[in-house]
Amino acid sequence: MAETEVETAADSTTTTADSADEVLPFKLSLPTQEDASAWRDTGFRLELGMAYGLFEGVFGAPSGTLLGPTVRVGTRVDALWSLLASLQYQSVSSIGGISGLRYSGTVDPVLHLGDHLQLALGLGFGGIVEAGSRRPDTYPSDFTNLSDSYTYLSAKTPLPSCTGVGIVGLARVAWQQVLGPLSAMTAFAEFHGQHTACEQRIGRVDPDTARPFFRRQYWFNVAAQAGLTVGWH
Repeated sequence: MAETEVETAADSTTTTADSADEVLPFKLSLPTQEDASAWRDTGFRLELGMAYGLFEGVFGAPSGTLLGPTVRVGTRVDALWSLLASLQYQSVSSIGGISGLRYSGTVDPVLHLGDHLQLALGLGFGGIVEAGSRRPDTYPSDFTNLSDSYTYLSAKTPLPSCTGVGIVGLARVAWQQVLGPLSAMTAFAEFHGQHTACEQRIGRVDPDTARPFFRRQYWFNVAAQAGLTVGWH
């Protein structure tokens, strides 16, 4: 009886030792996607940021300093291309220059050269809204002498205020730094060309149709600005 118990204990010890010697299979966890690789995937993109720059007049148009928010929304088409809509709403101010708001909206195809460098060209609309400025009125007689709206051929003596819209084109170079799988920061430099059809009411109307009279000028401005955006996808 005692011998049987000793043999059973010995067999149990041997079985335990054999179990301890067994090598369990090593299982790899599923691979995780790199953050930069995740940003190369197609899908929705959103960027919010600020920009600062100069809005310089050409051919006599007034100038100003730009500051305001930038919003970009769109989609990553493939590893090389994105398509974004860019919206800007900025204050523009200068003593003796433009004093008001400047806005623009463009559609921008974006070329991605690697995971950081981006080049974009855009086309859309832009405008200026001035409630008033410190520019003198160089055409005071127009208020009494004009019998219809009038368009000035030159902007060398700009109107005292401008409200109008026109065409905008832009070129942008940007450097993106991925912060994580869902967010990234982008530094950019941007160059705009804007043609604005400015109008100013002169306070008179056509006596037959009640149509208001305007003084008009065409302004051409170029903008150079830099900024930062934070993006998500």
